[in-house]
Amino acid sequence: MTRGTFKNYLRTCRKKLDLSQAEIAAILGLESPEMVSRWERGLAIPTLEESIALRVLFKKRFEDLWPYVNYEFEARADNNIRRFMRSFEKDLVTSGRLEKRAKLLYQKLSVIVNGDSDGTDPIT
Repeated sequence: MTRGTFKNYLRTCRKKLDLSQAEIAAILGLESPEMVSRWERGLAIPTLEESIALRVLFKKRFEDLWPYVNYEFEARADNNIRRFMRSFEKDLVTSGRLEKRAKLLYQKLSVIVNGDSDGTDPIT
């Protein structure tokens, strides 16, 4: 992904429906088409509410409209979880004991970042 831009397929989807930026803005309740233009040029990404409206309009998931942003967000979340786990491991080593809740939390996070080996949901 180029620095400072968010590659997307919004313009392609809009053109397939033969809609203008102004029409998309009106459908989404935006004051002007400028924000649609910014999204298409990769200068901004929509809010959650706008993303849901775009999903309804285009029948496409956010990750289909903005695939690289989705990958970047997933990678960032994964890295944050791993960083948290490393700090958690250090605390466990220095404290010398594992409380039940801490051990359970660590196990669930491990399943999330390393994959589920037994087919169960790590959150339940």
